[in-house]
Amino acid sequence: MINNKEKVTDIFGYWPEFCDVKIKEVHFQDLEKLYLVIFYIDCEQGKRAEITITFSDLSNVLLSDLMSDNVIDLLSISETAPYNIEIEACCGLNGTFTCSNIAVTDVSA
Repeated sequence: MINNKEKVTDIFGYWPEFCDVKIKEVHFQDLEKLYLVIFYIDCEQGKRAEITITFSDLSNVLLSDLMSDNVIDLLSISETAPYNIEIEACCGLNGTFTCSNIAVTDVSA
């Protein structure tokens, strides 16, 4: 379960697959948390938001190809904990990791 998921679904009416999303920021805290700040646009609805997703209790982190510009083709999150996360890249950051907790920690529309 993604904590505070409604912060995103209240804006867009759904939880996106985050296709063609620009990664604005990615950083680790004590190698236990990963913060992913992404900029999502729904062109059909004319809505956009900067979304911070925090992944906690990380394991099996295999990320590569971080560049100055990073665009996600798909952000895949498994349905149950421990959550398997896969970042498929159009360009830049990609990879996989596992985490115990996921939360939407900030949304700016």
